[in-house]
Order: sequence, then C-alpha cells, then structure tokens
Amino acid sequence: MKQESKVILRERIGARLYLSNHEKRLIIEDYLSGNEARQSVFKHYPGYSEEHGKISKWMCQLGIEDKFEITLA
Repeated sequence: MKQESKVILRERIGARLYLSNHEKRLIIEDYLSGNEARQSVFKHYPGYSEEHGKISKWMCQLGIEDKFEITLA
C-alpha cells in the first residue's frame, strides 16, 4: 500500500463520508496495484473497519475492471 497516496481531501458531513471521483480512483489504484484485500485497503484510507462492497461499487461506476476475473463453468 502506498503511504504517499493516502486520501487527505475527504469530507465528512455528519456520520457520512464523501469522496471525490479522484479520491475513489486513488483507492482503487492502490487496491489493484497491491496484494491486499479491499477490506484492508479501505480501512487504511477512510479509517472505517467495514468496506461493505464500496470499492466494487466504485469500480463499476467508474468503468474499472477488477484484478480477478470470475468465470462460471
């Protein structure tokens, strides 16, 4: 995980966390370039312990494919 790419510009309104598309891309790029699970990457950035599929959702929204391709036989 890249220490210098830690998100700084996040904005909290109440208990909700809002990230820009740029910040989401940084988190996704860190996940795709490393060997860590989405859960640990997500915990590193916003500090929440539960990811709840947010990285996958962002990847779909931004048109980025996951590093693992699932094939059904």
